[in-house]
Amino acid sequence: MKGLLTCRCSSNVIAKIPSLLFFMTLSLSATADTLKLKAVKIMDPTGFASPLWASSSLIPADWVSEGGVIWNINGDCSGGPQMQWSAKTSDGKASIGIYPTVGWRMSSMAIPVPQDCLNANFNSSDEFLSAYTSSLEDGKVVDVQRNPDVMKMVSAMNSEFHGDPYSKFWGDAASVTVEYTLESVPQMSVVNIMTFHSYTKSGHTMGMGPPLEMAYGAAYFMVEFAAPKSEFINWVPSFLAFERNYRINPEWQARINKMNRRMSKDNLETSRKISQINSKASQEISAMSMDSWRKKQASDNYLSRETTEAIFGEETYSADTPSGQISLPFGYDQAWQLDDGSFVVTDDRFFEPTKDAGQGGSLLKPLP
Repeated sequence: MKGLLTCRCSSNVIAKIPSLLFFMTLSLSATADTLKLKAVKIMDPTGFASPLWASSSLIPADWVSEGGVIWNINGDCSGGPQMQWSAKTSDGKASIGIYPTVGWRMSSMAIPVPQDCLNANFNSSDEFLSAYTSSLEDGKVVDVQRNPDVMKMVSAMNSEFHGDPYSKFWGDAASVTVEYTLESVPQMSVVNIMTFHSYTKSGHTMGMGPPLEMAYGAAYFMVEFAAPKSEFINWVPSFLAFERNYRINPEWQARINKMNRRMSKDNLETSRKISQINSKASQEISAMSMDSWRKKQASDNYLSRETTEAIFGEETYSADTPSGQISLPFGYDQAWQLDDGSFVVTDDRFFEPTKDAGQGGSLLKPLP
């Protein structure tokens, strides 16, 4: 399916948002009482001397992924490494997408903006998404949540100077639930987004005319969970399996930080802090989405307490992974790690890896 940010629309502003998007799609596979997951690595094939994986997570074993990290060398608003990766089920109904950076610029003097920038200004994460959603059929924002821990990290970059010129720089992060219609089918998307904003106002314009106002900003690490509204609940366990196991490769991040240190002195500190926030906040920002949706459904009395716990719970097991553990959906009788590195959670007490999965495996033990 097409996610929220891949739908075509008539708005001149939104039409400039990159159409090549990073997608990861997760769903229940096999039978209703068995979920098989595999590890997947998002590769950076060209950024350094040899291919290097940038991040990793879990997706259902029967899904196919493509794409990776791309480098926009000449971009003014979206330069550097960008995530552009996808994975989906055979019918493409539900999806998870991680999108490239989108930047914008605007001035009161109508200065032309670079080709890869939006000629617009947004003051918050949800304002950016609201502008996009308004162009979709029946599009509307139905919920906005902000995680205090994430906001604390993002706000570390905030600054304000009261003078002439007046200047302000601030960050924002939100999880925004959106509803819209695509090909006559009601859709639901939960989008996590982190944005940075800058605004400057001078009391004069070369000694004459009205004050000069300039603004710029960008949206980073946009993650979308999307599915038909009536089926969204069915995909939640797999959405959670992805977000709770998403990890950035420390070696790749270190190389990105080293690259940033070679940038100009004026941009160094901002670039360093953004890199740190991207690394530390990726999981927290991702986790906001499901929490936002859970709260909305609970308030609508859509889910019973037992159903909510079963869907949104997780169990952490000791496993043969770089961290020595793995987080898997809650509520299954058994969890297995197969010889190929994939994972199976199942209610089938008679599950045998060799017979049922065609390979050996080890029964996992929950961590205390």
